[in-house]
Amino acid sequence: VSGLTGVVLSWPFGYLSDRYGRRRIYALGGLFSSAAMVMIAYASNFEELVMAAVISGFSGAMLGSSYNALLADKASGEARTRAFSLSFFVGTLGMAGGGFILKVLHPLEAFTGSSLEAHRLFYLAMAGLTLASPALTMTVSPDVRRERKMVFMLPKRSVRYLAPYLVSSALIAFGAGMVVPLMTYWFSLKFFIDDAVSGPILGFSMLLTAISFLLSPKLASIFGHVKAIVLTQASSTLFLVLLPFSPTYLIAGILFSVRTLLMNVSNPLATSLIMSLVDERERGLASGISSAFWRLPNSLSSYFGAYIMGAGMVDAPFFICTVLYIISISYFWIKFRGVKIPSESGA
Repeated sequence: VSGLTGVVLSWPFGYLSDRYGRRRIYALGGLFSSAAMVMIAYASNFEELVMAAVISGFSGAMLGSSYNALLADKASGEARTRAFSLSFFVGTLGMAGGGFILKVLHPLEAFTGSSLEAHRLFYLAMAGLTLASPALTMTVSPDVRRERKMVFMLPKRSVRYLAPYLVSSALIAFGAGMVVPLMTYWFSLKFFIDDAVSGPILGFSMLLTAISFLLSPKLASIFGHVKAIVLTQASSTLFLVLLPFSPTYLIAGILFSVRTLLMNVSNPLATSLIMSLVDERERGLASGISSAFWRLPNSLSSYFGAYIMGAGMVDAPFFICTVLYIISISYFWIKFRGVKIPSESGA
């Protein structure tokens, strides 16, 4: 419910962030996120949990459609790529750190004498901590006043670059969804190990991913944004197709970690590229549409991947993903190979 709500609303909230202020929409997203946690803490039936999921979807749509556009507004040229690189790095470390914070549940249970009360306190604490996000956002300088005469929900000024970017992104998202969210399942089917063993392997790959984001600006300065994206994604695809042939889970873990590093190092570059190419008046809308075009195929394909693995064709999703990656990377190169953003063209 949360994911579907986020997909549906990312597009309209992108439009609203362009028209009424990206800073405001992002701050509202933080408030909705905190509110969802409070609702979960006090939910007493299934319907209330569903409502909390809807509110969480609102939050995700607001945050996803405004953040990249807001950051692009505040950093320009080469500084923009460095800003996105640092943002991806900090965000990934935060995601990894969130998993470790769950360890406080055990002492909370001992303190309260109840698992329910421990979880309730945990969610309330996280809700309070989350309020720091909108508070910090409002300290950022206000948005430049936007043009009010906009074509409703249509980024007509940016479609030249946005359309091929969305096609390429959707292909990557669909392929990744068939494999990446199902890695613990694949490890259990392929090597008969549980998530207590595969979990640390995936956690290590997340740590490598965070570090890889810091390499993005250097790669852009050496190869340029487009070449760096294509080279890293193509190299990642090679390690992806080797995964099914791994003789042990350790080798598979190493291959997956390298694949993850190479694929994700391109994320700040791709985000900086599209935010630099689209019209600055449509960055929020472009960000919202990009989020929808990623999240929907990525979510849907996970069902197909799980079904195929469960049917006994354990490795088949990797080969399907590889084909989709090759098509996406080739298409991206054809459409963007002659494109340079201002920091590369001397502007």
